[in-house]
Amino acid sequence: NNIDAFIVSWDYGAQGVVQALKTAGISRHVYVTGTDGSVPSLANIATGRQSETVWTHIDSGASSAADIAHALASHGEVPQPDDTVDGVKTRYMKLTNVDAANLCEFVTTIAPAGWASVEQVYGPNSANCA
Repeated sequence: NNIDAFIVSWDYGAQGVVQALKTAGISRHVYVTGTDGSVPSLANIATGRQSETVWTHIDSGASSAADIAHALASHGEVPQPDDTVDGVKTRYMKLTNVDAANLCEFVTTIAPAGWASVEQVYGPNSANCA
């Protein structure tokens, strides 16, 4: 009962934590976060059972990976890394933190079309995202 937070590296694990807290009867707020922006986790954010998720912009990441692969295959100019961290060249992916404050914007604007509907995320409270 002395747990304040769970930082989980994927949303399905975070959903398991949410269920375990519910099963254990822990009703006070425990900070739970995951990564992926999965529909069940977005719904948990809407109801306050999950604090946040981190969305990786997979569309731009896939496009960047395709550009790099094409450049390598065609002996073209490979896009350069954004930074060097501890001697390792790094190319950053765009990330978006999704919490209750920007959940509606994420569902209606940021996420790719068809990723999640307002009804899937807010259920009977869909009017909360207008």
